Amino acid sequence: MKLDDYEHKDVYNSKEKELNDKISKIVKEINEYRALEQENKKIELQLQQIEDMIKVNLSLKEFDRESFDTIVEKVIVGEIDESRNINPNILRFVLKVGSEYK
Repeated sequence: MKLDDYEHKDVYNSKEKELNDKISKIVKEINEYRALEQENKKIELQLQQIEDMIKVNLSLKEFDRESFDTIVEKVIVGEIDESRNINPNILRFVLKVGSEYK
């Protein structure tokens, strides 16, 4: 083999390693996004279950403040309707995921 052949082989090997590194990085990112997607699906399912529970009229026998604080961003007492009338008998629960319930 001539010296030029060794140089070409070194360039080829260097480029091959560079491309393999890029492929490995992309595969790692894809796996991370898949894991994130699975986690998001899990959270979405849990939120749907919470929403289904909220829609059912159940009496509260026990209050878990920690759970409440985990999902509820704020509680708004009262509202002003379109005619500018104040109704203090309305409670709105704004969840940390953006959903709102009256």
